[in-house]
Amino acid sequence: MIMDADKEKSLINLTITIEKCIMCYEGFMKYPTELRLKFRRWYNIDPWFFPPKNDLVKGFLGAGDVVFICMRPSTGTFPSPADEQFYKLLKNNGFQDAHITDLVKCRSRVKIEKRKEEKEVENCFGYLLKELEIIEPSLIVAVGDKAYNYLNGKLPQRYKDRLDKIIHYSYAKRWGKEQVLEKDFKRVRQRYHKAAII
Repeated sequence: MIMDADKEKSLINLTITIEKCIMCYEGFMKYPTELRLKFRRWYNIDPWFFPPKNDLVKGFLGAGDVVFICMRPSTGTFPSPADEQFYKLLKNNGFQDAHITDLVKCRSRVKIEKRKEEKEVENCFGYLLKELEIIEPSLIVAVGDKAYNYLNGKLPQRYKDRLDKIIHYSYAKRWGKEQVLEKDFKRVRQRYHKAAII
């Protein structure tokens, strides 16, 4: 069992590796690495990973034994009102130390077509498995149906048994389904506490 400080250090090192990844930029393979990294920066708005700007949650550096996995980083302003609501729910339900991550690690400038998104998930999936190896989660929570469907189809069986899902917090905020999100959090919290007792 890795201690939280060691997990955090491992996660920071993994972040550095992810920031240097250029797997999705196949068209630029004939160029030297430093140019490919420049191209990567041009195609991405901001870094994929943001340290939390609040005291509510630890975000990517959370080393608790629950992992929340979204599909991809938002292309909007961070933190949005939906992000802040999500963080409040995490804290209010005892998940402030949860590890929060994305299947796709690049923050794109534009909406990605499905075919390209599948390739991005495939390219990033090894990083996600490394995160799960570091965290050793007792519960994995997919944020939204899309993330759940990918995870349910791709995760090794030992992780699928720990998989649950919640409605996407951004969708809930936009369409007035905050109560559904709160119920999902309550269900996930109960499952987590039930698993901790066993």
